[in-house]
Amino acid sequence: MNPSLCSFLIIAALLTGPSVLFAATDTPKRIPFDGRNWIVGSHDANEQQSITEYVPEGETVDNWTELVTISEFFGLQDQITPTQLMTSMMQMAEENCSGVKKNILQTEGTESILFEWETKGCKAEIPGGSAPEFDISRIIVGKDRIFIMQHASKKALTAEKRDQWIMIISSSVFDGTANGKKSFKNVPAANQKGTP
Repeated sequence: MNPSLCSFLIIAALLTGPSVLFAATDTPKRIPFDGRNWIVGSHDANEQQSITEYVPEGETVDNWTELVTISEFFGLQDQITPTQLMTSMMQMAEENCSGVKKNILQTEGTESILFEWETKGCKAEIPGGSAPEFDISRIIVGKDRIFIMQHASKKALTAEKRDQWIMIISSSVFDGTANGKKSFKNVPAANQKGTP
């Protein structure tokens, strides 16, 4: 498996039609994040974390051009803020890559941070190696976990596609419910216009 650099860093330190709501027991096999079908390429979970990676239909996690990762880290919501987690991820990226750029797009107090980042020249043992990677990520504090949603691309996005992914990620709703199940709600692509 060749996960994105973001997935690696997180382990180391959420259209068309109506809105869709997913419960943990219903890990969706296909999600039309941006109007295309995205399929589960990889899923792994244990008592501490759950990570699901989606690729466009026709791609795999071993050979992808774009990747959406939804991660959950149970019980961390009281231990680290989204800003602290982002800072830790960036520090690790800087230690392993010759070029790291970061741009904070939006913060919501201590509950959420939306940012974009680019890496290049990473060590060979890092997923993706020296190939550039362009990411838009959001870290959100839930009731009983921290959620991370990330879109990774192996090439720079056009301005229109960048705005679309910022809207998709910033408008996705995560909720760790009292019964321990998760949900992910993605706003329909038809409602996505421009940057938030």
